[in-house]
Amino acid sequence: LLNLYQSKDAFLFPSLHDSGGLVVLEAMARGLPVICLDCGGPGLSVDAQSGHCQPVLGRSYDQVIDGLAQGILALQSESQRNSWSQGARRRADQLTWSKLVSTIYPSLDE
Repeated sequence: LLNLYQSKDAFLFPSLHDSGGLVVLEAMARGLPVICLDCGGPGLSVDAQSGHCQPVLGRSYDQVIDGLAQGILALQSESQRNSWSQGARRRADQLTWSKLVSTIYPSLDE
């Protein structure tokens, strides 16, 4: 799987019903920009610096599909791919379990 990640330019995750989406964090940790829907875990994990998170609330099916397509088309730009790739690694590093736990329970770090 790690070799597969290294051979790709991005990770497309258009799931509406996977509330966790931990595979998104795994892909981001490998430097893959993520294109996903703004719902559940992926919607919280992916930010504008790490990929494209397509809003769904109040959007039609066609609007959501068009938005995902725009995210994919943005990958044609090498500078955008590189920027999102670096951002994906940084964002994944921010979302490690130890960092999240220390944010919730700061006294554990003492």
